[in-house]
Amino acid sequence: MARDLARRPRRDARHRRDRLRLYLTNISSIARLGTTLIFIVIVLIWFYVLAIIVLGGAVINAARFEIYDTGDLKIGGQGTGDSGQG
Repeated sequence: MARDLARRPRRDARHRRDRLRLYLTNISSIARLGTTLIFIVIVLIWFYVLAIIVLGGAVINAARFEIYDTGDLKIGGQGTGDSGQG
């Protein structure tokens, strides 16, 4: 019986070391997953910003051609320039 008590701390230390190794292995895989998710979020935000820039350019281009074609920029169905009356 005394022999078992003498071995017990060594087993506990080995068991703790194995549990720590398992814990650290799992934490690193969780950290890797978190890094991947952050990368995906950053890419989605980047695509959103690019879409806003492209759509803004399309609106500016449409307004430019509207003025070029008609000589007037219509906002909300009404012209903003001189329509020749008066």
